[in-house]
Amino acid sequence: MVYEFAKYPDETLVVFSDIRKKDNGEEYIKISFERPTENGFDNVVFELPSYEIVEQDGNYS
Repeated sequence: MVYEFAKYPDETLVVFSDIRKKDNGEEYIKISFERPTENGFDNVVFELPSYEIVEQDGNYS
């Protein structure tokens, strides 16, 4: 399940997941930033608390 956290004036949408567990028992949540562009969307997904980027498409840096 994902939940909307914020929507900004440039239409950037920030959502977050429920707490999840990895096979090793470590808990994490996924955070996603997505914004519309002329050719689709820019998006980046990362995990907290590690800040590891797990998906990136477009011009987020």
